[in-house]
Amino acid sequence: NARAEIKVNPELYTGRSDSYGSVDVAIISDAMLEIVDLKTGGGMVEADASQLRIYGLGTMAEYADQLSGLAPFETVRLTVFQPKLPGLDTIERSADFTQEELIAWATDVWVPAANATDDPNAKATPTEEGCKYCKAQKHGVCPEYTAHVQGAAATLFEPVDQTGTVPAVSSIGDPMLTEFDVNE
Repeated sequence: NARAEIKVNPELYTGRSDSYGSVDVAIISDAMLEIVDLKTGGGMVEADASQLRIYGLGTMAEYADQLSGLAPFETVRLTVFQPKLPGLDTIERSADFTQEELIAWATDVWVPAANATDDPNAKATPTEEGCKYCKAQKHGVCPEYTAHVQGAAATLFEPVDQTGTVPAVSSIGDPMLTEFDVNE
């Protein structure tokens, strides 16, 4: 059985109603649920990414027994197809999980992180991946992002000395810059 473009919600496992999504393709058999996600952007996406795990949990919830919370398949396979990313050996990557592993990840990792965002005074932790789609950084209203970019820019540009020359030593090799692309 295969289904395409289905809306899923993992609330059964997360207790939150704000983490729904759309699965590109779900393939369901007696032994396995496979979530297939097509990625057409330029950034590498791993098969065990949080987004795919949430999709797996949301699809599991549709088939779950109301008492046990488990669905009638042994394995949840998360598969990414990424045909446009240059330099890859294969356009397909998969990661297999048991339902219990996904539920434990949701309980131990995702739910605490999601709950932390409910605090209106929560301090942001800028990262390239975390800020990629954030509207606050795109509109320049995130003070943590602004401070992070300014700090990175400060390592790029050495102060000009009294003679007007730039020091010969550059901090271009600063490891912080590998964590965050100031050009973005």
